[in-house]
Amino acid sequence: MPNDTSVSLGFVLAAPNRIKIIKELQRLERATPTQISQETELLPTNVSRALGQLESRNLIKCLTSGLRKGKLFELTEEGRTVLRNVK
Repeated sequence: MPNDTSVSLGFVLAAPNRIKIIKELQRLERATPTQISQETELLPTNVSRALGQLESRNLIKCLTSGLRKGKLFELTEEGRTVLRNVK
């Protein structure tokens, strides 16, 4: 039976956008969706969707969840663990 990290790794690897986003969050440490969109050249809607998916899996967390604009995201410890296994 796979462990939680293996399941999370498979989830991330299943979508190239998720890989780009977690790598960018590692590089920047903290970032807004707009920054991630600009740096990865992904459409803002794709970034927002992927951020929601990653957050629901506890791979990233929103540091400013009360805001509608200017949300700031960073990797969680689980996100960093998964990222170490991404090639």
